[in-house]
Parts: sequence; C-alpha cells; structure tokens
Amino acid sequence: MSDWDTVPASGWVDDSTAQATAGWVDSTPAPAGDYSGIDPEHVSKHEDGIGGDTCHNCGQSGHFKSDCTEPRKNSGDCFNCGEVGHNKADCPNPAVERAFSGTCRTCGEEGHRSSACPQAVCKKCSATGHTATDCSGKFNVYPEDLPEGVDADQAWDNLVDADATGDVDDFIQAFWAYCKLAPELTLVQLEECFRETDFKYYLIAKEQTVPSKVHTNVDLQGNGDKTFQISFQKTPKPRRAILSEGWPKSPEENLERLQDAGFSMDNMKPYCRNCEEVGHSVKSCPQEPQMVEKPKVACSNCDQEGHYIRDCPNARAVRGGVECKHCGLSGHFVRDCPTKPAEVCRNCQREGHRSSDCVNERVIICRNCEKEGHTGRDCPEEVNMANVFCRNCENKGHYAKDCSEPKDWSKVKCRNCEEFGHGAGRCPNPPVGQDDAPADQNYTAEAAPSTAPEGDWMSAGAGAADAGGAGDWNAAPAAVSAW
Repeated sequence: MSDWDTVPASGWVDDSTAQATAGWVDSTPAPAGDYSGIDPEHVSKHEDGIGGDTCHNCGQSGHFKSDCTEPRKNSGDCFNCGEVGHNKADCPNPAVERAFSGTCRTCGEEGHRSSACPQAVCKKCSATGHTATDCSGKFNVYPEDLPEGVDADQAWDNLVDADATGDVDDFIQAFWAYCKLAPELTLVQLEECFRETDFKYYLIAKEQTVPSKVHTNVDLQGNGDKTFQISFQKTPKPRRAILSEGWPKSPEENLERLQDAGFSMDNMKPYCRNCEEVGHSVKSCPQEPQMVEKPKVACSNCDQEGHYIRDCPNARAVRGGVECKHCGLSGHFVRDCPTKPAEVCRNCQREGHRSSDCVNERVIICRNCEKEGHTGRDCPEEVNMANVFCRNCENKGHYAKDCSEPKDWSKVKCRNCEEFGHGAGRCPNPPVGQDDAPADQNYTAEAAPSTAPEGDWMSAGAGAADAGGAGDWNAAPAAVSAW
C-alpha cells in the first residue's frame, strides 16, 4: 500500500475514520444560536439574523448605527482624560501626553513616533531630524529624476542642445539639471543669459493666482511666497488672447517681476478642513467643529429617502428593464417600438428593410423636385426652397447662411482638426503640418545658468528674427510649445 492510501497518525483523516482523531472536524453546522462557548458580544450581529437590523447605538430596530439620529453613546472611558461620557475625539480637556511604546514607521525602531523620528526626512528642505510642519528652512526645489554624473559645463551644453531642438520637456529637465549645479544664479541672471545667448525659450513672470492655499511660488534659492509665477515660453508675447492675462507688458517689466517670481509648489503646511485655514489640522483646530450635512440616502426600490434598498420594507418593484428612446415607455427597444415610423431603404426607397440588406436596383430621387432619375445637383428645375434643408436649425425653407437662429457650433466641423464645435478660425490646435503648439508652462522646481552676461532683450540677432521673431519682444510671436 502506498503512502497516499495510508492514514497518517495525525492531520488528514478519511471520512470513514472516527471523528475523534486529530485533524478532521465534523462539518455538520451547529444549531442556530450555538456558538460553542463564544461570548455573544464577540459574535457578528448580522450572523443568522442576530441583531439583524438593530442599531448598536440606541438598540432600536429598523436602522444601523451609521444612520442613527440619537446622540452617540459611549461604551467606555475617554482615552485622553479617562472620564466617562465622551470619546477622545470629543474630549474638551487638554491633550494628555502618553508614553509611546510602538514602533516607528520611518526607521522601524521602538520608543518613538514617526513624527519625532531623528531619521525622518523633511519633505520641504530634505534635511533629517524634523518634519515639514516644523521646518524653518528653505524649499528644495529640484526634481528627483535629474541626471547624475555631469558637471556644470556639460549641463550647460545639454541646455543649449535642448533649446535648439525645441522640445519643452527636454529643455525643462536640462534647465533644472543646470540650475542644481549653479544654485547661486537667479531668475533675472538666467533670463539675461538666455537673451544674450539667443535662446528660443523665455522665462516669463506672470501675474497668476496659485492653485490653492497649500501652494506657494518658490524661487531658485528656495524662498517661498513669491508674487509672480514662472512660465516657460517660446515667445516674449502671448500667442493668443486667452494667454495674455497677467503677461508682462515689456521686457523691462518682465525682468522686474523675475526678482519676485518663482515656481508653484506645495508649501508642505497642514490644511484644516474645519476652518479651511493653513497651519494646523482638524484635530488641533481652535474653532468649533463645523456640522457637515450627510448626503441623502435614497432607496432605488421605492424611491424614498432615508434607507438603502437592502433595508427597504416594501416589496421589490418589478422594473421594465429597458426604456425605449423613441416613445419613452419601458419594456422594449427602439427597434421594436410599435409607434416607430416604418423604416425606408435608402437604396430602393421601399419600406421594410435597410439599404445594407437591399437586393433591388438603386433608385435615385432628386431632393429638389422629388422625381426619380437624377440628383439634386443635376436637377434642371429651379431650386425649390420648400425642400432646402438648413444644417443649422434643421428646418426646411432656407440655407444655413440665411438662418435666423443662433449658430449651432456643435454642428460645425473644423477643417483643421476635424473636430466639431468650432471653425478653423477658432481652432485651439496648431495648424496641421506645424509641430509647434502653444504652451503655458508652470513647472514646479528651480535653478539658473552659470554666468549671467548682460544682454539686451531686443538683441536676439538676425538668426532669431529669421526663425520667427523669437528674439524681438515687439515682433510677431513664435509658436509656443506645450508642457
């Protein structure tokens, strides 16, 4: 006999073996209410209907604790002050400092929290020993994915090559790689150097609102709370009117703004959802907790508010399943609707089938005179305005160009991007065949070039003028690349 057929001394036991041997347990379900000595308080309240729809807060049936309207009852002492009658979250007494005996989530050592870990890295300045909330240092503005192992000269050559290719992603990465190796450079020096070197890209300081209260504008040296926001552009002037808001009026104004400009970054400060202020969390908010209205619960069975379909006391409603989009009644699709007009074949003009299933000869009917044998463009008769179809209002009797109704742009197809909703004159996409696309760049980080040779904003040179006036503030702006 093989080992497979041999019954082991313990562990797996065959069905025919006595149940008393170790390993096999009788699978016969225990009688309802028999939990083999388990404390009933530890048994699921929904097991076998025990406690079923009984609220754990007020003890009444018909709703759950989460939907209970009675004041919340507490089963124990407050974890903060030890008093009975409230929880720690609602404790009116000062917070009691307790010894921490757990494990730090940062370093894995016992005896301190992650917030007090000496090895914790500050998200604001990248130093250790403190958190971003308590940090008084400067921001670390450099991205983490910058290339390593290059010197300042090589980084500058990479920046020049990226500017020559015109790819905005490569230019921004090369920009930060160079600025990290030359941290003393300012935005003003960088922009002056770009103009002296005849760069395609401009550093434009725009007057633009930060995204939210938890954001700030940070300059290349890590100083926050700057007024203006930096944008990478391929033109000194806005290419479209929608981009002109907040744009500097002249190169002199732009250089002046660059002294108080930066890149939009997270300020790393806590945000309170109770008072909507920055600097503290909800737990430490000095104001009274704001009452938040719970979303209304509606039953999809009886359409009444106050309970879910699982708790609905009414019998399940019989749904029609589908709704006809033609007549609005339930129980059938559009193709089976009895009120739907008969389908006419576009090939033979007969009812009862589609043109894809038609086996008859094609019948051409003129839309002008409604006679067979020719099309509307070949019709010898005068134009019958009663049969002219307006593409704008979809009524007969006039052309779209003569329509008195407001123009429906949803029916207009752009010749440039072939999308509906606008014409070619209002197309937001670049003209077909041109690679340059508009870009309003707001990047988060910082840095600047080595030396800052002084140059005139207007001194882009003839080469830049031939390339579309990129070096002339008053020239026609070049296409802007999108980030």
